[in-house]
Amino acid sequence: MAQTIVSGKAKKRATISSAVPGKGRKTAFKSDPKQTAALTKVARKSAANAIRASKALGLSITYMEKGILYKEKPNGVRKIIAVASTKIPVKKAPVKYKKGMILHAK
Repeated sequence: MAQTIVSGKAKKRATISSAVPGKGRKTAFKSDPKQTAALTKVARKSAANAIRASKALGLSITYMEKGILYKEKPNGVRKIIAVASTKIPVKKAPVKYKKGMILHAK
């Protein structure tokens, strides 16, 4: 746990290790539901403001909805750019059975 000094009081916060060695530790916002909710609210509000500003400037916006990538012009015309595939191929490595191995049925 990392500590942050806030107005003379030590406050503990959760940290997670970075997957890249030497990059240090990052703060995890998942440990504080109020902070996560506040960040989500601010993100939605800023995204809505950015979309509104882009349309006012006559710029097109790109977004994904239900696995389909759209490009929408300021006049409201939507164009499909790409469709995400719903099936992701999973390659399973063949199990190598050995003599005396215990198999568990599911």
